[in-house]
Amino acid sequence: MHEATKTNDETGYTLKTGNNVETGDEGIATNGSPRKLTLSGDTKLKTLLQQFPGLKDDLIAFNPKFSVLNIPMAKVILPIATIKMMSEQSGIPRQELMDKINELIAQY
Repeated sequence: MHEATKTNDETGYTLKTGNNVETGDEGIATNGSPRKLTLSGDTKLKTLLQQFPGLKDDLIAFNPKFSVLNIPMAKVILPIATIKMMSEQSGIPRQELMDKINELIAQY
């Protein structure tokens, strides 16, 4: 099957959907199948959390170091936080973190 790809330079991720599939703004294809995200180190955490609000709690459950997302300072950190920064601060290898985020997102 041919895939259509849309890259969003601002967010740092790529959305892929199969051809002939209309997509909505919530990150879910209208036929009910989730879109696959191709993440990079530059992907902004704020954008991911806007698309997938449950991701915050899942990240905290995955690694307690992400509990910083629950403190008031998170409002300052979120606009600049990237997967690369999350990887460095948590000690989780970047690829492992991206794989885990994709795994969590696939559940929504």
